Amino acid sequence: MKDIEYRPWVVFSGSGAEVSRYRNRNEAEAHAQTLRRLLPQGGFKVVFEVPVTA
Repeated sequence: MKDIEYRPWVVFSGSGAEVSRYRNRNEAEAHAQTLRRLLPQGGFKVVFEVPVTA
């Protein structure tokens, strides 16, 4: 998947749904922090997704 190579930092909701992707961790953490303030019950997490090569 091409997108993972360029945007490996992913923000997930508590239900496991992918919310957004970022190129660097700072941007992902900032967005997750904003989401946590707006939706405290959301359980947002930032994850680094390693690209899989076949």
